[in-house]
Amino acid sequence: MPSTLVEGVVTKAYSYVDSSMQPEDVVISTWTAPAQFYLGKNDYWLAFNVVGTGTGSFTVKDGSRDIYSNSIVLKNTEMLENVTQNHERGWIVTDNIAWYKLSPQSREFIENVTKKELHDASIRVYMWDQSNTSVNRTSLT
Repeated sequence: MPSTLVEGVVTKAYSYVDSSMQPEDVVISTWTAPAQFYLGKNDYWLAFNVVGTGTGSFTVKDGSRDIYSNSIVLKNTEMLENVTQNHERGWIVTDNIAWYKLSPQSREFIENVTKKELHDASIRVYMWDQSNTSVNRTSLT
């Protein structure tokens, strides 16, 4: 896929999050640098084995923070679940490459607990809102 197309999809996804998020919302992403660039923040890295050598080369502070945005590293489904329980609203942004590298338990948790807001062949945006159970779903197409 041409990089300009990927960039356009990423821009559209983060523009959607930016226009829909509230000040106290948290952001979880599988790629922290684009979230930091487009939103000015990324609170959590939904860690996955990027290149088959573990996550250590992408972290600092004894593996608790990612190197690109200083986001807190979520290493497992339990940590992800804790974030969604401790924050009333939030967003999860992942591309499909990272999505399939997440554990089946994390994917199942995201699908069951959050709402898919945007999706296409290359990116997914989910959100949770404990203050409002009716959330619209939108396609990027």
